[in-house]
Amino acid sequence: MIARQGSLRDFFARLADTLSDLLARLADTVRVIGAPLFSGLRETLREIFDESAYARFLTRHQLETSPQSYAEFLRESETTRSRRPRCC
Repeated sequence: MIARQGSLRDFFARLADTLSDLLARLADTVRVIGAPLFSGLRETLREIFDESAYARFLTRHQLETSPQSYAEFLRESETTRSRRPRCC
């Protein structure tokens, strides 16, 4: 029984080491693959929700972020959208 307890202890120690190694590799993989993936996702969402367009508007008109500049951005984007031809 004592020999068996020692082997179980060794087994669990090896298992813990293996799991630790796997978690370290997974963390490295997430850092390498995840960072560009999440960066691309963030930029896509900024485009979808007009944050990037607003940033370009501020740069183009040399303005600071404010309620007034955002109102002007909304007016300009609405005017631009209303002039676009609609399909079907």
